[in-house]
Amino acid sequence: MENTFKKRLEELTIETDEVEYEGRKITYAVINADLSPSPRYFVGYGNGNPFISEEVPESYRIPMIIHEVVEFEKFNGIEGRCLEALKLELKQVPIEQYDNYWNFRRAVFYELIAFLKKYEPNSPLIKEALKSSDYLAMQ
Repeated sequence: MENTFKKRLEELTIETDEVEYEGRKITYAVINADLSPSPRYFVGYGNGNPFISEEVPESYRIPMIIHEVVEFEKFNGIEGRCLEALKLELKQVPIEQYDNYWNFRRAVFYELIAFLKKYEPNSPLIKEALKSSDYLAMQ
């Protein structure tokens, strides 16, 4: 299954890019937004292969990729991992983009939660995403 997923990612990859985080270079794929089914502005860490939708503004991609890497490597298996990753992600956002980025991420989490409730109603990611969404809504 892992090879099938990786092959599908490769088929949909438009380009690859790198982000450096904590002294480590991380390669990620920019994926065709037509991946179906998927939420709008999707981002993921499929089997250790970070990827992000082409529709995510370029200047927002790095913090979102960092979120995925941190959530699934540093905090994997820990309750509240999505929220902790979000807090680290937000530290990567330039101050001049902060308000717009915050609002964008809130919308992304709403999209993700709606998608998961429809397509994966028993996913443990719903609980994780709700914590992040609530955090963004309260600030």
